[in-house]
Amino acid sequence: KFLTNRMVVAQLGSCSRSQNEALQFEALRAWFNFSFDNPTNQNMAMQNLGASFLTLLLDAANESLQLRAIGLIWNLTQHDAGSRCIFIDAGATQKLEVILSRAMQEVLTSMSPPWGLVQLTLGALANLAMTCAASLKAKESLLDVSQDLLAMQLVAPHAVQQQATRLLCNIISEGDVDPEWQANSYSYRSSAPREAVEVA
Repeated sequence: KFLTNRMVVAQLGSCSRSQNEALQFEALRAWFNFSFDNPTNQNMAMQNLGASFLTLLLDAANESLQLRAIGLIWNLTQHDAGSRCIFIDAGATQKLEVILSRAMQEVLTSMSPPWGLVQLTLGALANLAMTCAASLKAKESLLDVSQDLLAMQLVAPHAVQQQATRLLCNIISEGDVDPEWQANSYSYRSSAPREAVEVA
C-alpha cells in the first residue's frame, strides 16, 4: 500500500543512501519489512536499491547496516532467478563467504557467538544456490562450514542448522526441486526471518 505512493518510494530510495547511518538503517529496515515474503515489493526494492548497492553494504563498517543488507539480499532472492544471478555477478557470494568465515571464527572463540549473523548469511547463500549452485559448489569453504554446523547439533541453534541444511541441499539439488523433499516440508526458498537468532 505504501509503495504505491511514488513519493514514498523515492524518499525511501534516497534515505537508503543517506550519509546519516541512523536514517539509512531505518530506510533499509522499511525496505526489509515491505519485501518480506512479497514478490511484488521484492521486485520494487530490487529496482530501487540494486544489487551493486546492497553488495557494497556488505563491506560496511557499521554491522547493523551490514546485517540489513544481508537480510535484504535473502529477501530479494526468494523468488526471482534473475535477481540471484545479478547478485552473483555483483560479487555478493564472495563477500558473504568472507562474512561467514569471520562469523564462524567468532562462533568457535566467543562466549556470545554471532548466531544471527551466521543464520542470515547462510539463508542468503541458500537462496542464491537455487539458481547458481555451480558457483557456490566451487567454494569448498561454504560446504565445510555447513557440514561443521550440522555436526554441532548440541551447540548451534535449530534455526541456524536449518539454513545450513538448506544451503547444502540447494547446492546438491542444483535448483531442481524434488517433490519428495517438498512433501516433507523442505523449503527451497524463503524470506529472511523478522527476528534473527541472538544466542544459542
